[in-house]
Amino acid sequence: MNPKEPTVEFFAGFSDFHFKNMPPNFILLKDNDYILHTSSETKQKISKHCYEMIAENESAQVGKYFMLKAHLIQILLLIVRETVEIETTGQKGYNFESYNKSYAVKEIINYLNENYEKKISLDQIAHNMYLSPVYISKIFKEETGESPINYLIKIRLEKAIEGREIL
Repeated sequence: MNPKEPTVEFFAGFSDFHFKNMPPNFILLKDNDYILHTSSETKQKISKHCYEMIAENESAQVGKYFMLKAHLIQILLLIVRETVEIETTGQKGYNFESYNKSYAVKEIINYLNENYEKKISLDQIAHNMYLSPVYISKIFKEETGESPINYLIKIRLEKAIEGREIL
């Protein structure tokens, strides 16, 4: 956690929903718990939706209400999927930290592959993923054996070679 960046809290309420085999406006959690324990991937997805909602609300674009509602519905479905998955699979002893690392590195690789032509910085990637640049470098190197910037250079070289072969 970066002490220079403030902690952000996001509160959202849901109403007028009803899932099969659950009371209206209610999600039954495992063991009748009141706290939902999610995977790191789900936490990151929910966090991303929250930040996108904040940006959407500040943008005041046409259709803002529908976009906010779409994000809330996605958050709600992520929560339900996490709940159903926990109830049906019953996985024990899951290593959340390594899963989180793999997910983050996969997202970084996807981002680099889709945006290799643009100016990309480690700080920019870190900001977009809500992680520190040092942490991103560390986990990327652990998972791929190279730094994110070296990986980006490799992609650019491969694309340049492909471009020459076409000519």
